[in-house]
Amino acid sequence: MRALALLLVLLLPAAPALAQAPGPDAADDALQLARSGRLADAERLLRARLEAARDDGRARQLLAEVLDFDGRRDDAAAVLEGEGAGVDALLAAAHLRRRQASDGPDVTHRRGQMSFRRTQDAAAAAAWKRARLERARDALTRALALEPDLPDAAVSLAEVHLELGAPASALEVLEAQRARRATGPVLARLGFVLQAAGREEEAVAALEQALELDPRAGEVHEALAKAREAQGQADAAARHRRQAAFYAWLPPFARVEFDDATHATMTRLSGEGVTPAVIDEVAEDASSATTGLLAAFVWHHPHSAAEDRAFELLGGRADAVEALRALLDGGQSACTKRGAVHGLARLGAPGTLEVLVRLLPRDVAPTWNLDVAGALAALGDPGAVPHLARLVTAAPPPGGDKEDFSASFQRVGLVAARSRAALALGHFPGEAAAAALERGLGDPELALSCRAALYRQTRAPEHLEALLAALRASDRQAGLVIADLEAHEDPALREALAAWKQAQREAQRRR
Repeated sequence: MRALALLLVLLLPAAPALAQAPGPDAADDALQLARSGRLADAERLLRARLEAARDDGRARQLLAEVLDFDGRRDDAAAVLEGEGAGVDALLAAAHLRRRQASDGPDVTHRRGQMSFRRTQDAAAAAAWKRARLERARDALTRALALEPDLPDAAVSLAEVHLELGAPASALEVLEAQRARRATGPVLARLGFVLQAAGREEEAVAALEQALELDPRAGEVHEALAKAREAQGQADAAARHRRQAAFYAWLPPFARVEFDDATHATMTRLSGEGVTPAVIDEVAEDASSATTGLLAAFVWHHPHSAAEDRAFELLGGRADAVEALRALLDGGQSACTKRGAVHGLARLGAPGTLEVLVRLLPRDVAPTWNLDVAGALAALGDPGAVPHLARLVTAAPPPGGDKEDFSASFQRVGLVAARSRAALALGHFPGEAAAAALERGLGDPELALSCRAALYRQTRAPEHLEALLAALRASDRQAGLVIADLEAHEDPALREALAAWKQAQREAQRRR
């Protein structure tokens, strides 16, 4: 389910009034209510809509998201499981129930935050988890009754049966799906279940069929390695084990085929102590396979200078566009996505501007932002100016309730996002950028960034003097602004900034 955490802080129009008789557009109206923070009103509208039209799948899904975001996960799943639920809702319900069982009763997710508080003893917690797994089983069974040929749902149902201690039921589900349509995941899971049951010959047959459909299935290679070892085929077992390690390390998007050379490179990149020099040596090979392996390296987000170097090199390889887009869409950490954003900007591939401007208004995380504004500056496409200007000149975010830590934290993120947008505008000449920056000078939280951007644009001495005066008077966003200033090649600014920093150090020593 997509997160709603940022929806509460975006600058959006006022929410519409509640409808008396909810019609087909109720979900759109409810979404506006949710975005403006009126979750209770959104819930009432969506429940009224479902009373009138139980087959409105969008209203059902949105109601579940609102409830889940508000920390009411049981209620959200119950909505998805309710009367009239279609296949998509039931699959979402099963996914939510399995997440509940995985988290346990002591974990709560509410409004973008997770908390833990022990509430039950071990026996009660086990019963609680089992009850959620049983609800997941029931939802998946209903979904398959509505649409029997759903291989992924069949695999999920088999997994739930196994978690509930019912391997015979899991086997029955998988055999039935194999008879309808055998996919790689179905055959793989069937092979695992048969192997666990000691039916080795049948298991090997199913696993080999799975590999024919998906030669990259690492778990299948591992299972076959065990089978070959048991049969005394050491060489075959070793090769399967190497392929298992190789494909387990590769992310789904990296379409790199196993051979001795790619396996050797993978082993090198997946080891300890990878340095920028190692990345440079690997990157000497200009093949698409090496591009995929470099993308896989950053996918594992090692948080090192080697990761930074890999992203830098990917930003210069023309065949890295699809890999960088995959890293942006599915990266497991904000720094991975940030590296992908800047790599795409350096490549300047067609469509990059559109991707970045869609991300810009959502890049408001208080920590670990993607710096989409900086990437737009690096891209240098003047089409970014109206989008950056819109963020700079929008009404400042409200102060909010100081007791609401989450809202205050989100506000900090939005202020920082506007400051990054202002600094990015400094890279674009022209009246539109300058006008937005002049307007931003009137906002105390934005003035310092706007001064820095105006000086970058014009190199006018009056802007330098005003910038340094503003810097001495305020530390708001000072760190962000100083980092931008230090990238200038302007000698006058470097000299003035060095003097300012020396004065700051002396003042710190006096304190």
